[in-house]
Amino acid sequence: MKSLIAALTLMTMSLTAACGTANDAQTSNLATSIKPIRAERVLFPINGSISSVAVHAADAPAQGLWTEVEVEFNVDCMNKFEHAAVSYEQTAIGTYNILVSAYVSAANIALNPVNVMVCQAFSIETAKVTLPGIVDESSMTLINLNGKAQDIPNGTASISSIEDIKVVSTRSLCPEGTICKTNGTVVTLSAGLNSCVNSLGPVSYKVEKSLVKGQPMTVTLTVNALEFHAENAANVRCFAPAFATTEISLPMIFADADSLNLRVIQ
Repeated sequence: MKSLIAALTLMTMSLTAACGTANDAQTSNLATSIKPIRAERVLFPINGSISSVAVHAADAPAQGLWTEVEVEFNVDCMNKFEHAAVSYEQTAIGTYNILVSAYVSAANIALNPVNVMVCQAFSIETAKVTLPGIVDESSMTLINLNGKAQDIPNGTASISSIEDIKVVSTRSLCPEGTICKTNGTVVTLSAGLNSCVNSLGPVSYKVEKSLVKGQPMTVTLTVNALEFHAENAANVRCFAPAFATTEISLPMIFADADSLNLRVIQ
């Protein structure tokens, strides 16, 4: 009898071990078969151009005159216009830079490379900015900020500009102890988000140096950062302020946090 019980116990242990091995194998196969979810749409920058300039009189005479500048964007049939931030900076008396950061989205052709259309027409989208006084178009220079394409997270409800952007730190582009063909500065930025489930989108920028005789050189970094708002953001309670960080590399630009001026456009 004892020998029969021992045989049955050994058989049960063998079956249990076999089942455990099979489950482990199934789990392993399942894990290796899961692939990252690809974004359905991609956001990428688009350049604009000045389409019209008009001078207007304010309702109150004391407020004087102002100039409205319209910037247009040609969007083809496969793309959707998502966002435009247009601002200005005065470079000298009566001359201005028109600063533009704009993005469109398109279907991720990596998911369906066959579904590519040849567009026969374009839609025109516009954005406007107001300059003080009377400004002729010949006194304006339009500058499209540098931007990069980025996947739009699935489940994004809307896209907006971020106002709360700060310089966290700067460091040398060339790591310490190495010899680089090109050196410069890496700027780390912090961007405040409206929810902990939102995410940071692309950051477009422009950098310029200013050197006045008898004064130290200053560097101005103009940025526009986008925030992807998640569909479930309103239903999520965050226990701390949400923020994200990003880095911008500035080759042949040398600046520290004290000599770097940050300008944010929306």
